Amino acid sequence: MRGLGYKLRKLGKTLHTWNKSIFGNIFNMVNSLEGELKDIEAQFDTHPTPELRTIMQETKAKLIQATQQDYSYWKQKANIKWTKEGDANTSFFHATVKQRRSQQKITSLKSKEGKWLHNQEEIHEEILNHYRTLFMYKESHNDRFTANIPNLITDLDNTNLTSLPDEAEVKKAVWALSADSAAGPDGFNGQFYKTCWELIKVDCTKAVQEFFLGISIPRNCAQSTLILVPKKENSQTCEDFRPICLSNFCCKLFSKILAQRIGAILPNLISQEQGGFVKGRVIHDQVLLAQELFHGLDYKTRGGNLAIKLDMSKAFDRISWKFLLTVLDKFGFNRHFTTLVQNLLQSSFFTILINGHHTKGFIPQRGLKQGDPLSPLLFILVSEAFSRTIKMETENGSLSPYYLGRHYIPITHLAFADDLILFTKGDSHNISNIKQLLSDYEDCSGQQINRGWYHKLLSQSGRLTLIKHVLNTLPLHMLGCSKLPKSIINCLHSKMNNFLWGQDKYHWSSWEKLCYPQDEGGLGITNLNTLQQAYGFKMWWTYNQNNSLWAKFMRARYPRGLNIAPKITDSVYWKRLIEVDNLADNHLSLDNQGRGTARKQPITFSRIVHLANKSGPILKRLSQFAGTQAMEF
Repeated sequence: MRGLGYKLRKLGKTLHTWNKSIFGNIFNMVNSLEGELKDIEAQFDTHPTPELRTIMQETKAKLIQATQQDYSYWKQKANIKWTKEGDANTSFFHATVKQRRSQQKITSLKSKEGKWLHNQEEIHEEILNHYRTLFMYKESHNDRFTANIPNLITDLDNTNLTSLPDEAEVKKAVWALSADSAAGPDGFNGQFYKTCWELIKVDCTKAVQEFFLGISIPRNCAQSTLILVPKKENSQTCEDFRPICLSNFCCKLFSKILAQRIGAILPNLISQEQGGFVKGRVIHDQVLLAQELFHGLDYKTRGGNLAIKLDMSKAFDRISWKFLLTVLDKFGFNRHFTTLVQNLLQSSFFTILINGHHTKGFIPQRGLKQGDPLSPLLFILVSEAFSRTIKMETENGSLSPYYLGRHYIPITHLAFADDLILFTKGDSHNISNIKQLLSDYEDCSGQQINRGWYHKLLSQSGRLTLIKHVLNTLPLHMLGCSKLPKSIINCLHSKMNNFLWGQDKYHWSSWEKLCYPQDEGGLGITNLNTLQQAYGFKMWWTYNQNNSLWAKFMRARYPRGLNIAPKITDSVYWKRLIEVDNLADNHLSLDNQGRGTARKQPITFSRIVHLANKSGPILKRLSQFAGTQAMEF
């Protein structure tokens, strides 16, 4: 690791000197070459000689190169992930950087005593003290939650988790990390590692293997920069900012390999109530199940039903390392693996970037880095201790279960990463027990429960990219769970259409034609109406075939099946399933194993969405599969 770090530091100094001597000021260079080319073109118009033609072509090539460097510089500064090559709009990137700097600039701050600070030194000191306190170790002695964790890790699992990675695995991790994410203090991001892989692969692989041998991570590699992102406009106190950790790429590489390995066994460790960061689980199931449970909130039962949404304050930043390592030990992770995790945590060294200047450094004593590939997985492992405890407390009678009548699977809680909803009885004795349970969890885990665009600067191709990759995907989670009214979908279509063409400009094609695939003359924009139909079929398939917690709950809750007309008291999601079932029966059927069958060719959910994008209702498209045999979603 020290060898890689030394070479990167030396390379950084060389690149700094090379940048000044070779490139100089790239912004002035563009203006200078534009003026030079203009003069040469004027001379060529008067005296079109071969020599002037050659000079003119060389100057054009230099200008193109300088323009590309200018574009690349501002694109990296803006760090906009949805843009594509070809939308060379440096004015947009420049405006993005300028706006971001303006938003993140801290000119005044209210201290914890309520005093307004305007002096930069005082602001730096206040922020530094706040985060030193936030990441400070807090003693705890409560083992109520770790006692419910079973030993599930096998010797083979531990061997696979701690074996030395080879060059192929290291390369896979490098390519899995984002190339354009902001670099850490050493200045080298993923793009550098990918571009120069053939030159650095030996040193990089050696550094990773040294980490897996248990060698401590040197300070220059483990150092990270905290940047403060405002949670809201006019942020006033330190609590109004979210600390994002910019780690060196080599350190993220260690975490990524561990995350890839542990991700393969997480489904065996994490309860089905947790829907975040576990392979094979999706947020839609959690949302659907939560809505179904809310539908029975007013079910008549002694004490009434109660749903509690918990909001954890600084969830990642407050995690106790001691509690985390104890949880890992209880699950059966061996000493070698926990030492690797401990090495990553204890080698951390933070400085805070405020208005372009770094504060003094400090060593954290708790918390997980936001932005680190391993952090979400470690967080849900810690949360699993709470998940198993609350289920155990319900089973032994300390907590009363949420009641929905005879036909249902008892659900005590649902979680998506740090978002948690408890489902229980509302009597005073039960609430008192829950308050004590939450207090004990705060004590042992370190967690704390809260009790209290760019239209003019973007080219049309850039606006199309934004619509297809950002705006068009925003309603996906809602469409996957709820059926939006047509008026809402039409409103969204109208806003995206106006954004594409311009509010006051002529729309040269209808929205329906724009949603055609590109090979049919459209732009490939997803039509939300047809996507909603496709997600309806996805729900229908999940109910019939999948063994997710939501599917099992719905089959137990409504044992009469989809062929019976819905009751007025049934939930909107069950009514949607029946509606889709009536349509699907005309085109699809299920075999004895619950697999969808049609009569022509295999079909996947992605193909249904593809069909939905074509002109005409999706069911008309599905009719072409009449007569096929094996259909799989």
